[in-house]
Amino acid sequence: MQHEFDFPDVFVRIFDFLEKTSTDRGLFWNKIEELNNYRGRYKFMTDKKIFSTLTEIVFFSGMKARNVEKKLPAIREKLGDPDITSKYGEGDIKRLVENESIIRHERKIRACVENAKRFKRIVKKYGSFSNYLDSFRVDVEDFNGIKKKLVPALKNFSYLNNVTVYHFLMDLGFGVMKPDRTICRLFYRLGWIENIGDEEKVIEICRNISRKTGYWIRVVDNFRIFLSRRGNANAWNKRWCV
Repeated sequence: MQHEFDFPDVFVRIFDFLEKTSTDRGLFWNKIEELNNYRGRYKFMTDKKIFSTLTEIVFFSGMKARNVEKKLPAIREKLGDPDITSKYGEGDIKRLVENESIIRHERKIRACVENAKRFKRIVKKYGSFSNYLDSFRVDVEDFNGIKKKLVPALKNFSYLNNVTVYHFLMDLGFGVMKPDRTICRLFYRLGWIENIGDEEKVIEICRNISRKTGYWIRVVDNFRIFLSRRGNANAWNKRWCV
């Protein structure tokens, strides 16, 4: 097992390599700046934006990212507004299942409708979803508080499980990342974790990298693309820097 002080060094080496091989360094640094400003971003997000983010997580769950991304505009349009989505009935769901512009996954569509209803109840009670998150009195960098308070509450939403709930929280600006199977397997092969299913350890490693390098954890998470493509800089550049 490697010592934790090795992790930030590996990240810095990858970061430097990607910066040097970037096809557009201006776009590279713009993306880094964007991700570095994710800290606590839920406070500046509208309820519609937060719910749209939740809907995206539902469709990304268990599916290839590239297949979801090309249909995101239509998914956001049809299922990204909680006021509209919460009112969908059986006829609306049937039409959505037949709509080729979105991913026609009935269980996911139904999950979005139920999530919208739950989301609306929360907003009605707390005034906004941001207020709801604040009611837990958990700092965005308090991993222990996030695990014990926010995670159990948010897992009441459909499709938010032990992995996707962290994906959602990361996109809202909390100091966690998505510990999916790809990154868990990679860290296991590198000897960074002893148990391939140790998702919390994976998050802790990435939090440690974030602390030591000064980059917000959303930046660290983004480098999963490079790592998951087995060091393919072209794959990373294609997604962010062209």
